[in-house]
Amino acid sequence: MTVARAAISVSVIGGCPIFAFLGRGGIDDTIVQISEKYNRPIERNTERRRVIILLIWHFLGLSIAILTSSFGIVLQFVGSIAALFMLFFPGYIVWVESRNGANWGYRVTGIILMSMGIFMFAWTLVFNAYQIATGAS
Repeated sequence: MTVARAAISVSVIGGCPIFAFLGRGGIDDTIVQISEKYNRPIERNTERRRVIILLIWHFLGLSIAILTSSFGIVLQFVGSIAALFMLFFPGYIVWVESRNGANWGYRVTGIILMSMGIFMFAWTLVFNAYQIATGAS
């Protein structure tokens, strides 16, 4: 058990800067796009906004770590999000690219992958929430 915890710790510590950088960039880009949509353009990547986003990001992670009773709960929710990364997003990319006059098989493949990803994400998320609510393990 100690070896598993050490391996997970090394993985989290190694991946944290990458996820924080990518997450901060995605959140910052979303904020800029929303502000441009409402004709209030703001500057991209200002230092103050980056610091605020990272502080919120880390305090949210810290609060989740403090408030969850078991690491298994977190792994179950991460598993449900993995369905999106493995099925929905690749299917979405295939579907978007197939709209440029590609074969209809690509379009169908993209729709099937997106459907499977949404189903697995929703099913796993609801199942885990049910287990948490009922106290089943």
